[in-house]
Amino acid sequence: MAAHEIVIGTPAIRHLIREDKAALMWSAIQTAASVGMQTLDQCLKDLLAKGLATREDARLKAKMPESRLQV
Repeated sequence: MAAHEIVIGTPAIRHLIREDKAALMWSAIQTAASVGMQTLDQCLKDLLAKGLATREDARLKAKMPESRLQV
């Protein structure tokens, strides 16, 4: 099962890239679900909730395994 992060080139994302603040993109992606963005951890949480991934596998791949994968 593939887990993926989706980033859309919104003005906020483009600004962060231009200003070399890629580290801040994670929170921008996390809060922009309404435009179709999602973090890898959000995808893993969804796969876990659907029973398509095990908690162990999701935690191994997650960027923030303990705080983000509570289902």
